[in-house]
Amino acid sequence: MGLLRHSCRGEIADCIARRSAAVIGELGKLAGDIVAMIENAEALTRDNGGVNLTVALSYGGRAELGRQRA
Repeated sequence: MGLLRHSCRGEIADCIARRSAAVIGELGKLAGDIVAMIENAEALTRDNGGVNLTVALSYGGRAELGRQRA
């Protein structure tokens, strides 16, 4: 989790200036402080144009397959 914290802190400023950021996956499996950083980055970049950055964390295709069958 330390590497993820470091990456989030380092990339948020770049995202705010240049792009819109979104994170997909099961965020409930991540530490609370990391989820807070992700939510903050998404809120701060929501209205940015240009490149959209989507990051998949704690993500697997099984949930999507299950939803498609329902």
